[in-house]
Amino acid sequence: MYKLLILFLLTSAVINSQNKEIKQLEQIRIKLTKQSEEINDSINKLEIKINLLKSKRDNSTDGKTLIAKVGTKTKVFIKDEPSFTGNTVGVIEQYKMVNVYDYENGYWLIERDSIRGYVRQNDIGELGDMMKIKNNYKNETLSIKYNKEIAEKISNGRIWIGMTKKMTELSIGKPKDINKSSGTYGTHEQWVYKNRYLYFENGKLTSWQN
Repeated sequence: MYKLLILFLLTSAVINSQNKEIKQLEQIRIKLTKQSEEINDSINKLEIKINLLKSKRDNSTDGKTLIAKVGTKTKVFIKDEPSFTGNTVGVIEQYKMVNVYDYENGYWLIERDSIRGYVRQNDIGELGDMMKIKNNYKNETLSIKYNKEIAEKISNGRIWIGMTKKMTELSIGKPKDINKSSGTYGTHEQWVYKNRYLYFENGKLTSWQN
């Protein structure tokens, strides 16, 4: 009986010691996790500052004419290049005024509080001059890719028999839905818009229905 008691006490002591050690290790883990989060947060802030400095160097508006002053429609993330994959160099809250200087590839070059960079065209308001500049850019881009006649049709939002799916998207935008069917005769697609149906065979528009 005495030996059993001793064994029980020793086992209890070992378990208590292990529990204490586990608790200490868990506290250390919590502390390290918090430090890791703080370090990652600091790194992210440094990245934004670095990208901001790069944007001031590379996206200078010196020499560019101020096009307009407009407000942001939503919370805006400023990029260092006119692309979704660009680095974020700053953030502007909703309903803030920004200076607009240029347009490229669906993005406006803007400036606010010494932060320069690109924002998506739909994230800020657009005035008359901005629409003209955007349309001119679209026409120039289309003229490079297609001939003048096709470029004008696309710019005017027209559709015609024989146009490709890409031309259609550029002209009237992407459809709400696409219904596909395939067979020995080829691939057929029905593009569904709000008040219109377009029909494609092997990538070319063959007919439409309003």
